[in-house]
Amino acid sequence: MITIIDYGLGNIGTVAAKIKKFDTLVKVTSDPNEISDADKLILPGVGSFKTGMDHLKSRNLINILTKKF
Repeated sequence: MITIIDYGLGNIGTVAAKIKKFDTLVKVTSDPNEISDADKLILPGVGSFKTGMDHLKSRNLINILTKKF
């Protein structure tokens, strides 16, 4: 399963739809526990790095991402 991190930005729906075309299970989540348990992660891009970081911080996802990697 591939987990897509939902941090309120990026084309999450488009990314999930493309992955599903390969008959791969996809989960979209902002839950730190589900992110921690994921085998594969996708963090959809955004044009502004600062905006992306602000959204990750507002959802308390920075800590889990730094621990995961």
